[in-house]
Amino acid sequence: MRGLRQLWSKARWALLILLLIAAAYISVEYFVITLTLMISLLIIAHFLKERKTQRRTDIGPPSEDCRAYKPRPEMFEKALSFLGLESREILHVGDSFRCDVQGAKALGMPVLWVNRTGKQVPNSKTVADFESTDLTILTSIVSDGLA
Repeated sequence: MRGLRQLWSKARWALLILLLIAAAYISVEYFVITLTLMISLLIIAHFLKERKTQRRTDIGPPSEDCRAYKPRPEMFEKALSFLGLESREILHVGDSFRCDVQGAKALGMPVLWVNRTGKQVPNSKTVADFESTDLTILTSIVSDGLA
């Protein structure tokens, strides 16, 4: 965020100068374009400032709030409670077989294991419902209603 603030601090003066030049010497069209750009940047800066002040739990519970880390069930249970959903209504997507696949499957969640490096499946009774090297499979899982 500090880099964005410094950039904005420098950019707003440059845009103000451009705005004045456009108003004085060029056309109304360039004046309007420059003014629109300044307003857009102000809106973006305001949005970034507002977003920074929101708690992370606005998008889900962090593990620190659960006082547990995956694969322990508390993290998954807190997420389910936060969303107000049952475990079968969630598709858990994760890249760690032990933490994500085993943890989510223990609560009955369908799981997509993102196995980017093609690791061998550990010797385990737990099996991921889906496995892929990237997230592109998500569109077909969701559109086919498999999860």
